[in-house]
Amino acid sequence: MSLLAENWQEYLLGNTNQVVWKDFTQIDLVSYWHEKWVTPRLDTLQTNLELEVGL
Repeated sequence: MSLLAENWQEYLLGNTNQVVWKDFTQIDLVSYWHEKWVTPRLDTLQTNLELEVGL
């Protein structure tokens, strides 16, 4: 939530019921997804493959 909303603290504290969403471009969202999800999983897969093959 903190990454997506401008007023995340107010919302979580119950001071507002209205969420003010941040305006992200498609490139921003894809880059974030790639950095946080794709790259770590590819690194894990590579490590597991190397351990399995014995490289």
